[in-house]
Amino acid sequence: MAQPFPIGHRQLSLTDPARPGRNIGVELYYPATISGDNVPVASGQFPVVVFGHGFLMVWSSYQPYWENLVPEGYILAFPTTEGTFSPSHAALGADLSRIRAWLASENSVAGSIWENHIAQTSAVMGHSMGGGASFLALAGDTAFTTLIGIAAAETNPSAILAATNITKPVLILAGGNDCVTPIPQHQQPMYDTLNSVSKSLITVTGGSHCQFATSDFFCNTGESTCQPAPAITPAVQQTITFQGILPWLNFYLKGDCTAGPVFQQYLTATSISVQQEGFLNCNAAGDMETAESKFFIVYPNPSDGRITIDLQGESEVSIDLLDAMGRQSASWKVSSSEVWHQDLRFLPVGIYWIQITDKYGRRMFCKWNLI
Repeated sequence: MAQPFPIGHRQLSLTDPARPGRNIGVELYYPATISGDNVPVASGQFPVVVFGHGFLMVWSSYQPYWENLVPEGYILAFPTTEGTFSPSHAALGADLSRIRAWLASENSVAGSIWENHIAQTSAVMGHSMGGGASFLALAGDTAFTTLIGIAAAETNPSAILAATNITKPVLILAGGNDCVTPIPQHQQPMYDTLNSVSKSLITVTGGSHCQFATSDFFCNTGESTCQPAPAITPAVQQTITFQGILPWLNFYLKGDCTAGPVFQQYLTATSISVQQEGFLNCNAAGDMETAESKFFIVYPNPSDGRITIDLQGESEVSIDLLDAMGRQSASWKVSSSEVWHQDLRFLPVGIYWIQITDKYGRRMFCKWNLI
């Protein structure tokens, strides 16, 4: 099917057998044969992304998400629940899970408009309160393939605590000037607590909390009462955001190995700062690989080319130097557990990745700056 797909839209209401009396309104956007409401679904199977909204925010504030993702072959579903001044974070997390489960089941329902259109992979995504609720959803529903938290807020029950039960791949995006959910109190402890073997925390330099969405009265009002103010425009912040979201989803939900190097290259942009464990990579057979994080020390970093790696007692390891696109620049076998030194001043300056593979085949990664 040629892309981009036209955007279809439907409204629906779901019940939850596990919560009698619970009604879940859903705004659903999907790849269609033509643009419009209640139009036919396009041919093919599409991964589902279920998106949780922020506090007092409505689904329509996230128009950039369906406009960027649906044409690329994704179904986006937005619950309209928990929009009051006293929302239940747990209920919103359960709603996100229920929507995923319902769409997955519809794939095999004869006569359903979704029959044979729902892929097996899915993501839970959310902004602010919805980002925190996404952690609650994934902690209780491991059928989700991955999670993307956008300026994710701590919740009650705790999203930070829920992160300890998460091993699936997680991407967290944060605004460097977010004064509503500051990184040290919200996204950083979520990232630190995760047990995922593949996780990334991307901070958009100068980005704010509300600019991850379109203009919203309640969000903007809350943000206007604190500092620092955003240092970039909403358009710039959202462009940077989707440059990371799309290859992440393509890699994990579509099994697109070419998206791995695209994501890794994105991490070298000067408009963001990055924490990462787990390099998005595929092996020679085209199978995805994720890295198991293990502590080791690379210094100096940045470096003029002279590098030292303290292997922390590990022996019989392979050390690979990868460029920003994930291509191998050099490789070494190290049998000793002593501190390892190398002079790489002959290489061009730029961003590199150090990949260390231990004798059990586990991979560890570190970004290294050659200046």
